[in-house]
Amino acid sequence: MERDGSLTLRLRNEEVGSLAANALLLKVDAAPINPADLKAMLCSLEPDALYAVHDAAGEALCGNLPPELAKAFGWRLGVDMPLGNEGTGIVIAAGEADSAQQLIGKRVSTATRGMYSDHCIVDCNDCLVLSSSSPVELCAAAFVNPMTALAMLETMHNGGHNGLLLTAAASNLGKMVNRLCEAEGVPLVNIVRSDRARDALLELGADHICNSSDPNFRDHLINALVETGATIAFDAMGGGALAGQILHAMEDALARSAGISGPYGSKIGKQLYFFGGLDPAPVTFWRNFGMAWNIGGWLLQSELKKFSPAKVAAMKGYVVDRLDDIFSSEFAGTIALEQMLQPDTLQACMGIRTGGKWLVRP
Repeated sequence: MERDGSLTLRLRNEEVGSLAANALLLKVDAAPINPADLKAMLCSLEPDALYAVHDAAGEALCGNLPPELAKAFGWRLGVDMPLGNEGTGIVIAAGEADSAQQLIGKRVSTATRGMYSDHCIVDCNDCLVLSSSSPVELCAAAFVNPMTALAMLETMHNGGHNGLLLTAAASNLGKMVNRLCEAEGVPLVNIVRSDRARDALLELGADHICNSSDPNFRDHLINALVETGATIAFDAMGGGALAGQILHAMEDALARSAGISGPYGSKIGKQLYFFGGLDPAPVTFWRNFGMAWNIGGWLLQSELKKFSPAKVAAMKGYVVDRLDDIFSSEFAGTIALEQMLQPDTLQACMGIRTGGKWLVRP
């Protein structure tokens, strides 16, 4: 992004430099397009605001950010930013460390920026080593969502909560969380925005599904919270009135189940974390949920740093063992790397809908 708010997306060739001791060179096979990737790529511009150009450097996709977006994405000013936050590939070269050398020829999944490319350099410590027979589609999304699901449960346990609530719950991540909670015996409340999403979770066997578009949403939500005792929420929407509605419903559920309230509300803590930004609207709420509450941000990379190396290693092992069931992903389709410079293709990738995620195959 330039100072005038102009944004340029393009493909280009780069030389592969020397490898550090722990580094791996991957031949990239596939990388998913997650909401965070689109936000970093487009700086919240809509694809129809972009236009194709052909200059001396080749094909490119350009757009102009309005002043408010240019200010919000000021950190992108002058930054040449590689895109694609996770993916899978085969290790074709490695640094001198034994831990790196032993992975040559192996299939790995990694959460490393720059996966929208033919080749990528990653740190061997940031990888999951997968079976060569595992489908590429599963391997491509084997890190961010599976580790997010496991880290959410770890955050829940560490905070002394006994059940959790998840929004945008029919997403690939949401389905993983549902399967994981069932396997681990964790009560779960799902919030979705459509009958289609509700039906997808019913097919999965989910017990508590609340459709925020339903006129009786609040009543259904309170009942689900009473039954599950969930007092921690992970909100992928990150905007609008939903966060306040969740905390208000938690407060009412606690008052109903415990029968204890007062001028400052229940003494039982309620925690809501924003971990996504699917709704760009400002967060608004009435503070009608007592005083025992917290709202904060939640980022996988930051959370993993709070866990011991042994815990993270165990989480990675769990993902590898259950990649084909609990942590499986589904995709709407695949695109080539060059298609990412087509506005129509990006528009399809931006569809916030059940089963709507796309996969880049370089």
